[in-house]
Amino acid sequence: MPTRTIEKYNLSGAAVLIVDANPHTCKILVQIMLGFGSRNPAIASSVEGAMQDVRSANFDLILIRARLGDEDGYDFAEWLRRSHIEPNCYTAIILLSAHTPVSKVEKARDSGANFIVSVPFAPVLLLERIIWIATQPRLSLQSASYFGPDRRFHSVIPDPPSTGRRSGDDTSDETPGSDTE
Repeated sequence: MPTRTIEKYNLSGAAVLIVDANPHTCKILVQIMLGFGSRNPAIASSVEGAMQDVRSANFDLILIRARLGDEDGYDFAEWLRRSHIEPNCYTAIILLSAHTPVSKVEKARDSGANFIVSVPFAPVLLLERIIWIATQPRLSLQSASYFGPDRRFHSVIPDPPSTGRRSGDDTSDETPGSDTE
């Protein structure tokens, strides 16, 4: 049986900004981030509040709802990237959306967000995206029409699953008929 190495990630030093107009969603996101080890995530209930926060403090991660009433997390991401407020203009941004058709995923990518995550989600999915951002950093690119992380994922190859989903799947190195007791 293959053994899995368990890696530990320490988010205690990560400054996190959560932007959502719904106070219940904010509480849930705060609890998730606290569970990941983050200490005292900042909360903003509007894009305007988030803009004020990034002008006054540095953040390592921003979780923002894609739609906040009349305001737009996509526009916030694009504004932040083009604001040249260093180091926040390079901060990882994860958009959260209940509606993620291809057009919205492309809009998130083009606005400079690192990822878009469909709500509701399992906390482990959010953690995987945070770890991906931390361990697979992408260069920031700037052109006349775009500023943000490189949108190409050329070298990312997922690990093969250790076990298959079906009873007949066998990804072990054992040959059929061998005795391995």
